[in-house]
Amino acid sequence: MKNFQDPKQNMHPEDRRNLLVFFAVTIVVFLAYDMFIHQPQMRERRAAMQAVAELAAQQAEIPQEEAQAATGPLNRAQALDLSDARVPFENDHVVGSINRIGGRLDDLSLKDHFVTTAREENIHLLSPTRAPHPEFAETGWVGAPESDLRLPDGRTEWRVAEGSTLGVDAPVTLEWNNGQGLTFRRTFAMDENFMITVRDAVVNNRGGDVILFPYASATQHGLPPRMERAMIVHEGPVAYTGEELQETSYKKLRRESSQSFDGQANGWVGLTQKYWLLAVAPTGEGATRYRFRASEMPNGDHHYQAGFTAPSQIIPSGGEASFETRIFAGPKKLRMLEYYEDLGIKRFDLAIDYGLLYFLTRPLATLLIWLGSQTGSFAVALLILTVIVRLAVFPLANKSYRSFARMRKLAPKMQELKEKHGDDRQAMQQALFKLYSDEKVNPVAGCFPLLLQIPIFFAMYKVLYGTIEMRHTPFWGWIEDMSAPDPTTMFNLFGLLPYDVPSFLMIGAWPVIMCVTLILLQRLSPPPTDQTQKTILMIMPFFITIILASFPAGLVIYWTWSNILSIIQQSILMKQEGVDIHLFRLFSKPDKAEDPDVALDGDYETVSEELKKEDEPKEISKPKRKKKK
Repeated sequence: MKNFQDPKQNMHPEDRRNLLVFFAVTIVVFLAYDMFIHQPQMRERRAAMQAVAELAAQQAEIPQEEAQAATGPLNRAQALDLSDARVPFENDHVVGSINRIGGRLDDLSLKDHFVTTAREENIHLLSPTRAPHPEFAETGWVGAPESDLRLPDGRTEWRVAEGSTLGVDAPVTLEWNNGQGLTFRRTFAMDENFMITVRDAVVNNRGGDVILFPYASATQHGLPPRMERAMIVHEGPVAYTGEELQETSYKKLRRESSQSFDGQANGWVGLTQKYWLLAVAPTGEGATRYRFRASEMPNGDHHYQAGFTAPSQIIPSGGEASFETRIFAGPKKLRMLEYYEDLGIKRFDLAIDYGLLYFLTRPLATLLIWLGSQTGSFAVALLILTVIVRLAVFPLANKSYRSFARMRKLAPKMQELKEKHGDDRQAMQQALFKLYSDEKVNPVAGCFPLLLQIPIFFAMYKVLYGTIEMRHTPFWGWIEDMSAPDPTTMFNLFGLLPYDVPSFLMIGAWPVIMCVTLILLQRLSPPPTDQTQKTILMIMPFFITIILASFPAGLVIYWTWSNILSIIQQSILMKQEGVDIHLFRLFSKPDKAEDPDVALDGDYETVSEELKKEDEPKEISKPKRKKKK
């Protein structure tokens, strides 16, 4: 048999030394290359990209005189009428125009969404610089920091080269010549929804190579008028770099002036509000630099920008280069964002802030939207979704409610032990443990399932608060918008009395109904033995009602309907456990022997004596007769 040995054992000592020297030299060369060549190149490249990004940001800024004029008395319609250099566009969902001065997309209104439920004024998502709240998107080219090339900016007047009105399958091309041998062409194309694709091309007739960097940005002056300023959803600059989500607040951006992130070309960046999004997304390949920027204007307001700078392109003499950017301006509908994600905009659905409970919030939102489309009513969809959620937690809730029922049944015996042992806490704990063991009751069993249901509640809150499908969606009766608070108030008898009340007293009919269900649900829970705890629990339904009265009516309706289902489920379980139910004895004083709540509030000695007498044989005594005088 052939003997296989380790080759190293037969290696000549000189060969082994040469091998070690080879590895050592390789490592030294690699480290030297990384330290003295690769790292300096990367630093120079990052610095160049940062300089180019700053140039792109400055080029996209609102000119100072325009920013000052934006604070004037002009309304949006007047600002649009200032210039007739506009190219109109329209499809089934949006209508607006492209400003040939700057080649900007600065006029866009949503046909299907309105400011109020009266449906009198459409949502104006984009507005020109002379309007009270300028917001627009633009694309273009930036040269190297030392370049003297004239490039199109916010004041450039483009001419219409092809087309007249932008529409679906009807593109429009603008053109501008810089007088230095470069001709720029900007072609707009729109789909049937909320996406406009811009193709920027440049033809080089200078006689030498030209290096340019494509860029795009979403810009706004001041805070948007529709901003909710709510902590539960993110509003402000947002970007997906192709690898991770980046968010920042307006306040933080004002403090830091700028933020930048390196990423890939399959990301997107923009400015988001609760329901609306303006975003720009690059196409192609290669490293892309995303940025947020804030700068103070002369009037004290701020100019906010979210954009990207793509890798440089070399345009040879007599050649042409182009770059495409997608601009999304519309509502943050989940299905719509998923549709565009399939077209190459990675993780576009993250524009909707589903929070840390994404794994719960996203499926619940998807289910609510699907139910709404199937039933044709989001009111019905909300009720069905509540039932589905209750069914999903049915085993956990069953365990909780059964434990509560048994604990409520043991309440008189627990009070008796408390009276028996007094302040001896150790003896009391031992006695309680023995009671739980004898009765086979686990007091903790009712708590953990409820704790597991808390994330579901917060996920539902996120869905109902931030889902645009709930906006201006009516419920039955007086609720015309489930995304807004109940418009009635108990302090004018829900509209019967002819006067208005302050906003902090707006406690509507649905919050009152919810309060009643909270009280009824509380009466089914085990009564606390501590008087302080009992007082807090009595106040809690009213406290929750005051807090939630200003929340969207859809959330209050969901909680109310969920409470009703819980009351039914818990009542059935209590009947099975042989526990008496006194839901509606809210003001009358029930019999002590029947209601543990009243028994615990009464004389402890009397309660103990009565409990002891239950096991003693009762003697039938004859009624005494009064003696005649």
